[in-house]
Amino acid sequence: MAGAPQDIELVGLTKRFGTVEAVRSINVRIPGGSYCCLLGPSGCGKTTTLRMIAGHEPISDGDVVIGSSNVTRQPPAQRGTAMMFQSYALFPHLSCLENVAFSLQMQGVGKAERHEAAHEYLRLVEMDAQAARLPNQLSGGQQQRVALARALVTKPDVLLLDEPLSALDPFLRVRMREELKRLQSELGISFVHVTHSQEEAMALADLVVVMNDGRIEQANSPREVFEWPASVFVARFIGDHNVISGTVDGLHGATAWIKGNGEVRFSLPADGLSVGDSVDAAIRSDKLQMAPITSAPAEHEAESEDGFTATIASIEYLGLWVRLGLDLPGLTDFRVSQPDTAFFADSLHVGDRVRVSWSSSNLHRLGADRKHIH
Repeated sequence: MAGAPQDIELVGLTKRFGTVEAVRSINVRIPGGSYCCLLGPSGCGKTTTLRMIAGHEPISDGDVVIGSSNVTRQPPAQRGTAMMFQSYALFPHLSCLENVAFSLQMQGVGKAERHEAAHEYLRLVEMDAQAARLPNQLSGGQQQRVALARALVTKPDVLLLDEPLSALDPFLRVRMREELKRLQSELGISFVHVTHSQEEAMALADLVVVMNDGRIEQANSPREVFEWPASVFVARFIGDHNVISGTVDGLHGATAWIKGNGEVRFSLPADGLSVGDSVDAAIRSDKLQMAPITSAPAEHEAESEDGFTATIASIEYLGLWVRLGLDLPGLTDFRVSQPDTAFFADSLHVGDRVRVSWSSSNLHRLGADRKHIH
């Protein structure tokens, strides 16, 4: 298909709209042949970043480098990129075949050659049998496949995708993300995919770039981002993490003890910490132990210094998991996830008091450096 996989490097990339800085001097390298997801909430700058890579949005400062070429001032057609838009933007009066062949027609490719190429890419996305149909005769998922074939037929070095799955129903979304991953692997080119879905990014990406307020909060593998979030924002946005904060009130050898809000107390490795320091830490909701309290709370609160006593405020049954929301002054959105079998064995209810504890090895200090895993 395309040539050798091309790295993409964003160097100090900045975009201003008047006095508003939508993208703030971001730096990241996307390895050639990888699947990268730009992940973040609405308004974080991820689509603007994608459009700057494509050349559809003028760059205020910084550079876009693809392979060995600085493409910052080049028009879109000369960058070796193709873009698949959220709306698919198929021509309603053209057949699937003609839609896919259109960009080759604009390049002056002869009819027989462009139709042969269009059939090849429609076969790649399993849509060749519908080549003669118009877009309004197709389902949303089929339209997406045609749009994907149209983007790929020019044999780009980089495919840019702007929330391509957002218009699909949940079942079809899962099927289509499997197709996207398969195609990226087969073609061997770089895909850069904008999404606000954490699940989508985790399922697809080799590299997850988490953005917030025009900045990159973290750029790592999906496992790295999920297991070791770099900031409070990443921990909360990725989901399934609880954030607890506090102040170091004692150092005991290699351990720092932190007094959190309310009755929370926890410990962390003392590396670089001093008494009085503020600390944020994250723990996955499925790494928590929870036991019902059947006698006086004070007898149980001494059982483990890492933990607290709280009241169950909500229970959500999610099939394989049950998510319990806890009520404790000073903690916000604190949740425990239990396998359904464990939850129903305990028969907990809203209003029950429980003791929550954890192994200190499962607590991750936010903002602390760590070696990347591979």
